[in-house]
Amino acid sequence: MALYVEKYSSDCKDYIPRLFEAAYNLLLTTSMVPKNDVLVSRGLEFLATVSSKSDMSQQFSDETLLKKICHEVVVPNVGFRAADEEVF
Repeated sequence: MALYVEKYSSDCKDYIPRLFEAAYNLLLTTSMVPKNDVLVSRGLEFLATVSSKSDMSQQFSDETLLKKICHEVVVPNVGFRAADEEVF
């Protein structure tokens, strides 16, 4: 999704709010098991792509939303899990 939005933002600008909401809700409900690491990474990549586009950045204008993303998605996923310790 991130690559598509990056390359064809003008074609999909009508769908961005729904895609943003879907990706955000998916990130909130995804469990923190290693098999979901790629999914969470791609979801965050999509949110970053949307935020970098000037015509799509209105989704990120709410400071409350930014704090919620940081506290509920980013911070929990940067923790060091037991599974990470085994791999390391």
